[in-house]
Amino acid sequence: MNRRELHREAHRLVDLGYRLVPIRYGGKTPLVRWKDLESGHRAVDRWMGSFGAMNLAVHTGRSGIVGLDADTDRAAEWIAGNCPETPMVCRTPRGGIHAYFRAPEDPPSPAVNLFGIGLDVRSRRSILVVSPSWSAEHRRSWEWRDGVVRAGELPLLPDGPLRREPRAETPRRPIAARKGCAGIRDVTRWIMRVESVQGQNGSGQCFKVACRLVDAGLDWDRAWQTLLVWNDRMAEPPWSEMELRHKLDGAFRRLR
Repeated sequence: MNRRELHREAHRLVDLGYRLVPIRYGGKTPLVRWKDLESGHRAVDRWMGSFGAMNLAVHTGRSGIVGLDADTDRAAEWIAGNCPETPMVCRTPRGGIHAYFRAPEDPPSPAVNLFGIGLDVRSRRSILVVSPSWSAEHRRSWEWRDGVVRAGELPLLPDGPLRREPRAETPRRPIAARKGCAGIRDVTRWIMRVESVQGQNGSGQCFKVACRLVDAGLDWDRAWQTLLVWNDRMAEPPWSEMELRHKLDGAFRRLR
């Protein structure tokens, strides 16, 4: 990756109203605690001086946007058939797309494999890796299809379609996973039966969920989105983002 190109692109995104997060080069792991991150021009210069080679991500909630992440042709077709045409689309290294929309007043919750078609919703406390970041796994970069526009000028994401199930179609094979988990759909179903209750080994249960996501083969970004959904539904009280990140980082360190 050309550092000068990355630096220029980061400043351009800041000018267009996007809040950024520095990401580990070649992957999707944030390099800093990013929930309340200050990410203006001075921050970008500071990251470049501190980290050198790195990737970039957009913080969807603080940027006022929602990203629809399509990993399959069916998911991309769903976006095209249910959402307004957006001028801001990013091709991902694994062959999917990220479609960008302006967030509605009540943004949808983050979701993983929505409707079972390989569609992820990146919203609120979510991040989306952007061009010209590089994937070491796929040996390709994220690439804008047509370019970028100001966050406030993106088409508004309609809320209704995200709450409707698509018509049933022939079942598809789940995404392959490792260590005995049948796939993303199966591991999501499994963790949604695990409760984390304060005073009842809630910390151990939370770490068990993080480990299961990692063992299922999810990368950091997808595991994080799934963990956020689990936290909202199954943790009492919900864990803070700092605590969740510590659990997830610990689950990944087990594999090193």
